Amino acid sequence: MRLFDKSTEHEYCHYPLEQSKSKTETAKIVCKLFRQGFTRWRIKAIGEGTEGRVYKHMIPKVTPFLDEEPARKKLKVTVHEAKFDIHYPDDKKPGRRQKGTFQSFCYIRYDIREEKTKYVKEANVPQDGETLHPIYATTKTMQGESSALEITIMHAKKLGSESLLGRCIIDWKKDPNDKKKKESPLRNEEWLDLEKIDAEWAKGVTYITGQVKVSVEEV
Repeated sequence: MRLFDKSTEHEYCHYPLEQSKSKTETAKIVCKLFRQGFTRWRIKAIGEGTEGRVYKHMIPKVTPFLDEEPARKKLKVTVHEAKFDIHYPDDKKPGRRQKGTFQSFCYIRYDIREEKTKYVKEANVPQDGETLHPIYATTKTMQGESSALEITIMHAKKLGSESLLGRCIIDWKKDPNDKKKKESPLRNEEWLDLEKIDAEWAKGVTYITGQVKVSVEEV
């Protein structure tokens, strides 16, 4: 079983399927693909043999592998500020103190809901590797059923276009084996590391590394 990007042939994961051990086995529950946050996806290998010749036969068979619907939450989310270094592709590095402004903002994404922070402008286009310190100071109240919240930092370009700079995902789903981890997403002004940038994705795009300070409170 392989999961890959057909356009680039980039393989995200693969695992071998064992031969059927039972003569009555006519189907296999291969894996579970599920969304975490607004834009990130996860895959869980299963490889469980079963019986069924059409999809209708399989519906009751996959039910045990599905998670229960999470409880609906109302969250108050504050994006305070960020500290990040900006990185350009070699062919897009700006000249020394290039004129123009650099404007960034954040999307706060929870379940299928999306809110924006205020826009923060830098007086000059930042240089490659230069540290920026935008103050977003935005609070939004959001409702949903997800166990993950995504903060995505965007670059606001001309004519209303925008591009992704970096992001972090707050996941508070309780691990039954971790007695110390709380179910509540309460976090008070916590600095969170942005996700590591995939080397393939980073080719030819502007991106950032660093941290963003966020508070999340269940209300």
